[in-house]
Amino acid sequence: MDAGHGGVNQLGGVFVNGRPLPDIVRSKIVELAHAGIRPCDISRQLRVSHGCVSKILGRYYETGSIKPGVIGGSKPKVATPGVVKAITRYKEENPTMFAWEIRDKLLSDNVCTNDNVPSVSSINRHHHLHHHHNHYRHGDQDQSLSNGFWADMGGFALNDDKLFSSKTLTLVVVVVVVVVVVVVVVIVVAVVLISLLSSSLLLLLLLLLL
Repeated sequence: MDAGHGGVNQLGGVFVNGRPLPDIVRSKIVELAHAGIRPCDISRQLRVSHGCVSKILGRYYETGSIKPGVIGGSKPKVATPGVVKAITRYKEENPTMFAWEIRDKLLSDNVCTNDNVPSVSSINRHHHLHHHHNHYRHGDQDQSLSNGFWADMGGFALNDDKLFSSKTLTLVVVVVVVVVVVVVVVIVVAVVLISLLSSSLLLLLLLLLL
């Protein structure tokens, strides 16, 4: 079977042995992937084998190119400090931005050209490293500030739950004290009234006897 012989795949798509898919089909695959279409659905829609779709998308995410692979191709592009700074700024301005959107923005803002723009996977790697670095750095700073604050407070560290429990306990104690005071006052008043009443009765009795 020679390299130029064509055929039809299981999905009904036409292909030519030994020849890569046309760029227009490759672009459509990437476009649909950007739109959130799953590779299996792209495969059925464009009548291209699932393996071929996965391979094209994998190469695009790795190199940023839709062109077919070349044996002994160039090394992966390394992002310059200026590009890294731009990527960081894009993510800070829009944390939900996808790597392929960042790549397109690098091109539209003329930060990069098609010859030196980093791949989608490189952008993803940079984002993950930057995210973890900031996480640990901010975590250390927060811990240091927290330790310093509680040290200034004499080492008394109360979290919200403990603070809430302390307030509740104080309120209960106050209520109990108030109730006890009221009861004591009532008892004292009752004793005084009884004493006065007893004295009045005794005086009345003496007057009657006289």
